[in-house]
Amino acid sequence: NNGAVDLITGKIKLFYKNPTRPSLIELYETFFAFQQPTSIKKGCAVTANLFVSRNVFQKIGGFYQGTRSGGDFEFTSRATKNGVKILYDERIVVLHPARHKLKDLREKKRRIIKGFYSLRHIEPAMACEFSIVRIIKHLLPPILSFKTVYTLKIPIRISAIDRLKIMFVVYYYKIFSFWYKLEIVSKK
Repeated sequence: NNGAVDLITGKIKLFYKNPTRPSLIELYETFFAFQQPTSIKKGCAVTANLFVSRNVFQKIGGFYQGTRSGGDFEFTSRATKNGVKILYDERIVVLHPARHKLKDLREKKRRIIKGFYSLRHIEPAMACEFSIVRIIKHLLPPILSFKTVYTLKIPIRISAIDRLKIMFVVYYYKIFSFWYKLEIVSKK
């Protein structure tokens, strides 16, 4: 209302196919999908819950049209680099379905990697994702993810075995990212 903020974002709350018994992939998404507060600290946001004033479009232009994914990060990063402030308000909530199967997660990762690759000439942070060092880092054990899975409080009760299974999904996802990025870069 006061006009001091031109980008407003909020919480993205996941819901499951079966709310009483989420799948392993849905549990994985509970920990790692749509980490809006973390994104904002990096100067970007997910568009699944984002309000943009007309002033922003007039100031920096619109979304890049040449990609199927990653445009939200590129756009909001460009906005913040041009002095636009992002406000996060947890009371603004959007419901989003959690991915249910590993196949859905792989599809999402392919789309994101392709999107970042298509934006690498526009956004330096996306170009870094395809450096050989960054690609090889996918082979390292997911230590920070381990901490997240075992310390983050979430609204559902999860057994220690399920947490361990989630860690296997995390590592699988890292290895999958390694091979897919390698495949894309080697096609140059």
